[in-house]
Amino acid sequence: MNAQTTLPRTATREPKPGCSLADVLSLVEVDECRRAADSADAHPWHAAAESAGPSRESAHAALDLMSLLGRCLGNIDLILRVLASFRNAGHADLARLEQAIAQADFATVIEVAHRFKGAAGNVSAPGLRKIAMSLELLGREQNGVGLELALTQLRSEWQEFVRCADAFAPAVSVPAAGPAGTIK
Repeated sequence: MNAQTTLPRTATREPKPGCSLADVLSLVEVDECRRAADSADAHPWHAAAESAGPSRESAHAALDLMSLLGRCLGNIDLILRVLASFRNAGHADLARLEQAIAQADFATVIEVAHRFKGAAGNVSAPGLRKIAMSLELLGREQNGVGLELALTQLRSEWQEFVRCADAFAPAVSVPAAGPAGTIK
């Protein structure tokens, strides 16, 4: 695969033939994701979520691209597949969490949040992982109010993750994606 097929839509420069992986990654606007994470305090949900437990760290990006690169041993094709799979399955799991919380189905909340937590860790999405961990714990405590607040946080962090992931790897569907974190 050549480097040009993995460039984000927002790249303004083209890599030179024979460039290194570091050169390609330098074209990705990861700093934009960090700036957005820094402005997390401006979100209306932030103050309410702080009272519910762990909140977003002010300096983390929704997607730790360098960590993901290390996890995938520099294999850009694998990164693209992992991100696409997590986007698809994570979207389904988010909907499942919303339904389970609305129905006070704590067993399903625990199961889905646990799986989502592991998958978020695998794709180097620290904010999603922390919120999923909170959801799992709140589900064990059967804390409906805390679950609602954490779900609001998860929705916002999910949108930020997708935005950052799209900056690196524009959304593509993966056929028959399973639960969050599974790659076919």
